[in-house]
Amino acid sequence: MIESFRHIYNNMARTEANLKILREKTVYGNEITNTARITKMNMILAGDGHSNIKMMDSLANPVDGKSTYFDEKGEEHHNGYDIVLANMPYSQKTKYGNLYDLPSNSGDSICVQHCIKAVNSASENGRIALVVPEGFLFRKDLTKTREYLLENCQLQSVISLPQGVFLPYTGVKTDIIYATKVNRKLKISEKRSDFWYFDVKSDGYTLDNHRRKIDTPSDLNKYEEYRKLDKDQSEDMLKVGFEIVPFDKVRKNSNILVGSRYREFKSISKFEIAKFQDIATITRGVNYKKNQQSTFRTSNIILPADNINLSGELRIEKEIFVDNTVTLSDDKKLKKGDIFICMSSGSKEHIGKVAYINEDTNYYAGGFMGIIRTNPQYCLSKFLYFYLLTSKKFREEIKLLTQGANINNISSTINLVEIPLPSIEIQKQIVDELDGYMEIIKGANKIIRNYIPKLPEYKESTRTLLNDVELFEIVGGGTPDTKNQDYWNGDISWITLADLPQEQYITVINDSERKVTKLGLDHSNAKVLPVGAIVVSTRATIGRVGITKTPLATNQGFKSIIVKNTDMVLPEFLALLLREKTAEMEFLASGATFKEISKSNFEKIEVVLPSVDEQKRILLKIHEEQSLVEPAKKLIEVFQSKIETVINKVWGE
Repeated sequence: MIESFRHIYNNMARTEANLKILREKTVYGNEITNTARITKMNMILAGDGHSNIKMMDSLANPVDGKSTYFDEKGEEHHNGYDIVLANMPYSQKTKYGNLYDLPSNSGDSICVQHCIKAVNSASENGRIALVVPEGFLFRKDLTKTREYLLENCQLQSVISLPQGVFLPYTGVKTDIIYATKVNRKLKISEKRSDFWYFDVKSDGYTLDNHRRKIDTPSDLNKYEEYRKLDKDQSEDMLKVGFEIVPFDKVRKNSNILVGSRYREFKSISKFEIAKFQDIATITRGVNYKKNQQSTFRTSNIILPADNINLSGELRIEKEIFVDNTVTLSDDKKLKKGDIFICMSSGSKEHIGKVAYINEDTNYYAGGFMGIIRTNPQYCLSKFLYFYLLTSKKFREEIKLLTQGANINNISSTINLVEIPLPSIEIQKQIVDELDGYMEIIKGANKIIRNYIPKLPEYKESTRTLLNDVELFEIVGGGTPDTKNQDYWNGDISWITLADLPQEQYITVINDSERKVTKLGLDHSNAKVLPVGAIVVSTRATIGRVGITKTPLATNQGFKSIIVKNTDMVLPEFLALLLREKTAEMEFLASGATFKEISKSNFEKIEVVLPSVDEQKRILLKIHEEQSLVEPAKKLIEVFQSKIETVINKVWGE
């Protein structure tokens, strides 16, 4: 508001009459908290002597820009404002939704409606510039609100800001919506056929809590240069990164305003290009409620995403048993030739991962999963599997197609993904070649899986329990409210079971799939662990172990151990020792829906240690063994690269 005031002041004729209007009848603002008092004071110090800043709930007091009033002279005027600027609060609830055209308790919807409604409909060019959470652009529950925006405004541009621009206050990814001719019904001839989308990669500052100035120029300068969005600038704008998004495509896609959704990939493949929907179908998996799960083994077995590794293999690690009240149709059962795909996940890495089903099974796909079946006249299922597994173009498109604030979902628009389609004969040749490479990868994976760094027998030096406060500190975890976007997408690593892959005996944790903000951490039971802490999964899946190589927090599915005295206990040795106690930990777990180890039971685990010098000798021997396994990992890299090369050639690359 201060910047707005100064901008007007610096660009106007400073007559006494103009200055009086500027001070008393130009800048207005509402704030629901006591911050309004600070804002009022700052505005007065900036020169706004009257200051129209009020402490009030804006949503409870909508301004109708289409209504009128009469002044003391009997002259009629419109209510409302010429320009509305807002950095609205994200993911809040409101009880005043019934005061608006689209009643809702969603603050994201009502805030946008409020800003549109508040613009004077008689203004020659009423404008809004709103900072909105990224979810506003694509969330299904806000489809009608986006439609309302497009009907009551002339959307000019959407500016996608990089995640972190509002740190340390919030890590939510945001966008700026700029619209003109607000709160007016436009004739068809007046309406634009498209809008500009601009993706800001850098704003000139580091995208962390410190927000330090960097040498990289701000992409916002490019937008500033072309802020008039003139048609005669179009060619230059496209060269510097602006994109044109047609409204007819937006309307066909639930009014989604994410510009990257509409990017077109140019194919240079010599083969025919087919849309996914023309060669395959997707069947979503079985949905069930928690109370329909069974603690006993039944013939109704559901497979979640945990059973697919990133190498594209199906390895049965987690079975979910459900009772007979769950509807199980035959088309949701995994059969020979099916492609099993992860359709929903909190992890961008795991979304879209696939496994090929080599034989008929008695397993059903879980609710977050899908089953892809091809039309064999046009496409071999094994060919499509290899394409989905290794194609970089497909991974890029998956990133564009996934929706969700915290959970990523592959939407039905996957049906429009384009895939190069050689003849069936060429597909067979490609599959035969890649099958050979996959067998090598599977063999190498088998070496890695079969190697387990077992501890040898050793002379006891110390016998204690994990509740020994002289040696250990046990720390639990927690999850910030997933509905509050201010708690997510920060710069604090926060791990879940997905960060400890099932194929790794001990996971060395350098990063996490999901991040939380300091605010989210403060409003949960999660605590930041230091480097060298040992994390143990103690809920549902019991006994996975990792060592932190960076400070991080965990969800409530872990108990973590901070070693206080490394002169007696080496963290890596303790991690190996605990990994061998999986059976004991499973015995200590209890629970009806899923098993969990309580903190009191976890602390009862006995720890028998050799001297620290003996621990060092044992670890040295294990490191030597691990060095012999490393070539198998290199083999996997080489042949995965060969598979990618073959698939890239299909695209002509």
